[in-house]
Amino acid sequence: MTTPDLRYVFFGAESEYVLHPLYLEMKARGCHCIELHATPDHSIGSDLLKTAADPAPKVLVTSAHFSWDDRYMMSAMEVPDCPALVEIISLLQPVFTVYTPHDLSQPLLTNESQCLDLIDLFLAPSPVERMFADGTNVTEVGWIKHRQCRKHLRKDGVAVYG
Repeated sequence: MTTPDLRYVFFGAESEYVLHPLYLEMKARGCHCIELHATPDHSIGSDLLKTAADPAPKVLVTSAHFSWDDRYMMSAMEVPDCPALVEIISLLQPVFTVYTPHDLSQPLLTNESQCLDLIDLFLAPSPVERMFADGTNVTEVGWIKHRQCRKHLRKDGVAVYG
């Protein structure tokens, strides 16, 4: 799914955003990448609207929880103007959505498995997450936060961490 017009949009909030190394790797490989990293000192609101207005097809890559909305982000993380992941999906209308968990102890929060139909691919850190395969495609790739990230892709194009 690599075309000159395709935009890869990486989204996450505060310390739960674990996608920056992948973002950098894909940029280095020539992909058009956009990073929406919500932090207390950086609102993603205007960048999100600008990205949504771009008519190019988008692949959304996220490490964010489905259920955390702008009120939670502000009260718990002091991150302003950060919509819930489901709102971002609705706004961007991605042609493909990838989810990779930031937390090994709880890759999905209670009731988030109900949202798996919103994503096309779950990048699983371990075989345990195969239990979510009824809701979406699950591919085991290892934990994205593993420090010794391999510098290559498997022949089938899936990045492998570990």
